[in-house]
Amino acid sequence: KANCFVFLPNSFTPNNDGLNDLFGPLNSYGLTDLRFKVFNRYGLAIFQSNSPLSSWDGTFKNEKQPTGLYIWTMEYTDVFSKKKMLQRGTVFLIR
Repeated sequence: KANCFVFLPNSFTPNNDGLNDLFGPLNSYGLTDLRFKVFNRYGLAIFQSNSPLSSWDGTFKNEKQPTGLYIWTMEYTDVFSKKKMLQRGTVFLIR
């Protein structure tokens, strides 16, 4: 039986070297109704998307965000099980 396991890395380096420049869901082919958000340490949502193909580039309002820990939440529906899923975690932005 198929299921959807969406993975998000625990760090990224948005330095335009072509490696780990973006942060977003990987292996997201089996989900719908996505609500993905990234928050700064003050609780401000600095990135949000409803597209599994969209990723955060480490900026907010065209300003590079500082090195540090950011919180993310992701809600979606697994297309195989039809279950609503919630994942939460942290990501470390490295400059």
